[in-house]
Amino acid sequence: MSFAILTTDYLFLGSMTVLILVVHLYTRSFDYTIAHTTDALVFGWRKKHTILLKEIEEITLENLDYMGKFGGYGYRRFKRRYAYVFSDSGDFLCVKTADKDYFLSIKDKKYWANWLENRTNVCSNEQTLTKISC
Repeated sequence: MSFAILTTDYLFLGSMTVLILVVHLYTRSFDYTIAHTTDALVFGWRKKHTILLKEIEEITLENLDYMGKFGGYGYRRFKRRYAYVFSDSGDFLCVKTADKDYFLSIKDKKYWANWLENRTNVCSNEQTLTKISC
């Protein structure tokens, strides 16, 4: 009888541990952000990755079928292509550098379109973007 009580307690504690772990991992995916500074794009969990603006060859806003192209949500890597899919909108900031292509999901397309438009209006020797240049 006491063995059954002990086993039930372990099953309860184990299932609660798994539930807490699943909730933690699910909410961690909401920590994904994409932002910009004056000289770089910053993205990822807790903004760990950066792409310097001077390294960007081409940058565009596109609406992509992320399920068909990347196979769903999350971080995806294919040779030299990196996809960060954490939004249902299907809008992506597509960034091409000399050695990698990044597909960064965005939620606010108007904001990023405005940012790209403002970058075309600013002339600078450091800005050598193909589609966004002076």
